[in-house]
Amino acid sequence: MKTYIAKSLGVSRPTLDNWIASDPDYDKAMIEARESTLDLAESKLMELVGDKNLGAICFYLKTIGKSRGFVETQILDHQGQVNIHYDKQDSGV
Repeated sequence: MKTYIAKSLGVSRPTLDNWIASDPDYDKAMIEARESTLDLAESKLMELVGDKNLGAICFYLKTIGKSRGFVETQILDHQGQVNIHYDKQDSGV
């Protein structure tokens, strides 16, 4: 979202980040823009739920419906020994 806003203002992303960091009004405007976009996305999700879109319903239940027991879990069945080998290049050593 910041990249889109920076382009629409004719500035670079780092310039926008500097404005946000140095001016509370810019930071507040970014937060408000993010909340507005979140509201729009949530309203579109609810439209899909209302249209009986199974994917939207499942997503809604897995996220918002967690408190009612709609939680996706994974069960790992493991037998035997696990050997983990880290290569010095991959481990950052």
